[in-house]
Amino acid sequence: MPDPDPISVIDLFAGPGGLGEGFAGCQDERGVPPFRVALSIEKEAVAHDTLRLRSFFRQFAGRTVPEQYYDHLRGDLSCEELYDRFPAEAAAGREAWHAELGRTPDDETDNRIREALGTLDEPWVLHRWAALSGLFAGRPQPHRRHHPEDHSVSLLFQ
Repeated sequence: MPDPDPISVIDLFAGPGGLGEGFAGCQDERGVPPFRVALSIEKEAVAHDTLRLRSFFRQFAGRTVPEQYYDHLRGDLSCEELYDRFPAEAAAGREAWHAELGRTPDDETDNRIREALGTLDEPWVLHRWAALSGLFAGRPQPHRRHHPEDHSVSLLFQ
């Protein structure tokens, strides 16, 4: 039986991507990842730069990460030079989006989420900080799990 497609994860207010790293690093007992980070949205430029770099790194899953990545970490190579040397992996890292929710038009945000998911027919997870109340006002409510210890909400759409 073939492995099911990974469940897509959308991370709002992603910060530097700790939650996304947790989802991306998760594997089942056979080493198959059950999740894929489809889109991380962050307004702060430095945090977004980290999201983008981590997304770039994940493009090498199952392959050797190039030495140029480590050159960048040592400060010997700029991000732009790194991305220029590996354009396919850099382009695949489109999952990190620098945007401010509430200021970015809602239809643009909706379109980016739909594009990242590809289809709404498969289960997907939306994670956001609880401060984003009313996001789903007037829309069908997903399964909701509140985590009071970290003021976050995870939603699973099926």
